[in-house]
Amino acid sequence: MNRKQLIIITVIAFFVGAAGSIILGRLILPSLATVRGMSWVNRLVSNAPIVVNRREEVQFTEGVDLSDLVKRASNITVNIYAKGEANFLGNGIVVTSDGLIFTATEVIGSRSEVRVGLNDGSLHDALVHATDPKSNLAILTIEANNLSTTQFDNAANLPPGQRVVVLGQGNAEFVRSFNTGFVTSSVSNSSSLTQVYSSETFTQTIGINVPTGREFVGGPVLALNGRVIGMVTADRILIAENLQTALNSYLKSGKISRPYFGISYLNLSASLAEVKGLAKPGALVVAVNRGSPAEKAGLRPNDLIVEIDGQGLDRMSLERVLNQRGLGAMKLKVIRADQQLDLTAILTEK
Repeated sequence: MNRKQLIIITVIAFFVGAAGSIILGRLILPSLATVRGMSWVNRLVSNAPIVVNRREEVQFTEGVDLSDLVKRASNITVNIYAKGEANFLGNGIVVTSDGLIFTATEVIGSRSEVRVGLNDGSLHDALVHATDPKSNLAILTIEANNLSTTQFDNAANLPPGQRVVVLGQGNAEFVRSFNTGFVTSSVSNSSSLTQVYSSETFTQTIGINVPTGREFVGGPVLALNGRVIGMVTADRILIAENLQTALNSYLKSGKISRPYFGISYLNLSASLAEVKGLAKPGALVVAVNRGSPAEKAGLRPNDLIVEIDGQGLDRMSLERVLNQRGLGAMKLKVIRADQQLDLTAILTEK
């Protein structure tokens, strides 16, 4: 007998055996059980349906050791204390190896000096050097060298469902509180038909389902790649794009310089613009500040700004465009009563 014949016989035997089992269990044994003295056969009969169970297991892994991520991120997170008091004020983020630290203005209040506790437990006197005119960001400095530093990532790239980690207060050397959760609302989904923005305030943010109480204010929000995508403030996450431009400005000029434009507006995506009956997405002007660069450029309420310096506002909000700009001329393409206008605003510091 060759191998092929053996396989054929085995397959035939399998199906014959299965068929015989069904015939025996469903036809022959029930009939025998009706014969007088053969009722015990019922114990061999099963009335349950024949079910084939298929079990699928899906294992989900994000490929990240959270304990290692928290350990590394703890080295760039600091405690901030009131000077001369054992009073925890909040947290900060180390952004340069020689002691430049970001925190929230609500952490320092009106103080010009505080104390900073590094992750190794060492304490340093710190000076408040600058605050951001468009957000509640403050910059501190301490005298230090070779500190661990952070890298920023774009919060605008984070979709809902992305896991994030938030670090907070540390009460012992190399030990720090943390929470983890998910992005619930992206930067691009933070607008609505009723939310009025100011060109002089950073409002766009990400929503996360992570508790961010007082012990986390001033601390970093990190993506799973270990990069900072925001900082916790009292009322929102200040996204990394705004932190990066503040750092660039401070390193260049010793202060946080932001261009003044001077409007209130609705940020309309393509879908929101369609709801409003507008042909294009953009920034719909609600009000213009008197004497502002916007007023001097000729902007009026109900003007729709659709383009800035050749860049359409269909994929990038006015806030993000202004965040990337410096002072000087800014060309606007505006739709007013179905007519397209070209205007130029000269951005200045307020």
